[in-house]
Amino acid sequence: MIAKSLRALSLVLAAFCAALVFGGAQAALPPKYLSVPHWRQCSSQQSMGSYNAVCLPAQRPAGCPQSSWRALNQLDEDQRLPLCRGN
Repeated sequence: MIAKSLRALSLVLAAFCAALVFGGAQAALPPKYLSVPHWRQCSSQQSMGSYNAVCLPAQRPAGCPQSSWRALNQLDEDQRLPLCRGN
């Protein structure tokens, strides 16, 4: 009985340590902007030197539905596309 309890406790501690080391389950979730319909039509790209980054422009692009634009702009800052430079 004691061995079984110790084994269960060690599994709980291992899971807790893994969550601390790897940032927990939330760190593995994709950003919410990826679930907004037509997010690609609402985004732009900007050069970051050696690569291009996807960003949210100041003005709604012509092919971007109003509902998607509104949804993207209402997301919390850590869950939305970064603003394009110059915005």
